[in-house]
Amino acid sequence: MRCAETGRKVGFTEFARVEEGVGGWPWWVVSRGELHGALVEKVRGGGGEILTGVRVTGVQSMGHGEGGGGKRAKVTAEGGREWAFDLVVGADGMNSIVRNVVAPGVRPAPPTKNAAFRAVVPMSQVRNDPVARGIAERSPCMEVWMGDGKYIISYPISGGKELNLVLSHHTSEKVWGVQADVPVEEVRETYKDFEEGIRKVVGMVKNVSRWPLLVLTTLSTWFNSDSNVVLIGDAAHGMTNHMAQGCATSMEDGAFLARCLTYVATGTLSLPAALTIYENARKPLARQKMMLSFLNGQIWMLSPGPEREKRDRAMAPEVKGEQVIRSSNTYGDPLVVREIFGYDAEEHAEKEVRRFLREQVEEELWKEAKEKFAGWLEEGEMRLDEIRKGDYRGEVKL
Repeated sequence: MRCAETGRKVGFTEFARVEEGVGGWPWWVVSRGELHGALVEKVRGGGGEILTGVRVTGVQSMGHGEGGGGKRAKVTAEGGREWAFDLVVGADGMNSIVRNVVAPGVRPAPPTKNAAFRAVVPMSQVRNDPVARGIAERSPCMEVWMGDGKYIISYPISGGKELNLVLSHHTSEKVWGVQADVPVEEVRETYKDFEEGIRKVVGMVKNVSRWPLLVLTTLSTWFNSDSNVVLIGDAAHGMTNHMAQGCATSMEDGAFLARCLTYVATGTLSLPAALTIYENARKPLARQKMMLSFLNGQIWMLSPGPEREKRDRAMAPEVKGEQVIRSSNTYGDPLVVREIFGYDAEEHAEKEVRRFLREQVEEELWKEAKEKFAGWLEEGEMRLDEIRKGDYRGEVKL
């Protein structure tokens, strides 16, 4: 973490310490293209089929499939091609088509005039520059240059061959879509007050685009009433990029949902039950990340003054190598490390499924007890269910 104007280090997180704190799991920084390639390889290796050049235009719930069972969902693509599935998982991002089935008309929006340039610079060029070479020499390292209403985050990708840049800033109007081929002169002008080294790197940018920072309002549900369409990732909970957790959260959703669906495949859970467990468990966690991400952006873009000074003081012990209990550097804050980076989606799914199954057994035992020992009561004569739950006459829950 650096002061943008001077380059002074004000915060520091040792990734090895974070990895140790989450049980040895590695901290990876991966480019989108490489991640997509790895996912494609995994899907094909498992016998999955990937259709390319197919633009989905609509999804709708339809009648029951052959042999009865639940309703199926029909997917329609340009050209009239159609498919029917027991479950459609909408992982189609901020501008989701699938979301229209679950939350018709809901669209993401920019909460502020904050946007981000994105660019890539060859690491060799950075290394050969006498002023900027320090950034390359510190690699592999992710650095945040925190400025007044703006910041730059830089980190190596593609095995250290390239330096990826995300340049957050504010515009005169809200940005709703990607703006390609932004003049590099605008980028250089925006960061002209930054420290010389990172300013040199910005000067190396040849092509740059401006991306909107959109947020999706909290949806009332993540799946439809027929339980055959469900949302994950940005389609369900799009957030700003200030914690770099959008992709990670999507993968957590996928891992959690997949573990729940294994119990559907074995007949242990119904599909509606599995989707309910997924939504109830994942929704509050995703909402927490959305809030944390927004807050982190504000922390990184504080103007000079008392608040910035307080932020820097809270980070200062880390620079000295001291272990902190609490930090304004969210990448090193112990609570964030434990709850965000140390989160195990599959383990969480197992716990929630076991909880659901225990509650089902208890409900069955309660129903049996009522019929066996209080079957002589007429319906409504005693509100036994309310008494048991503790919401009638102040009774204690059984």
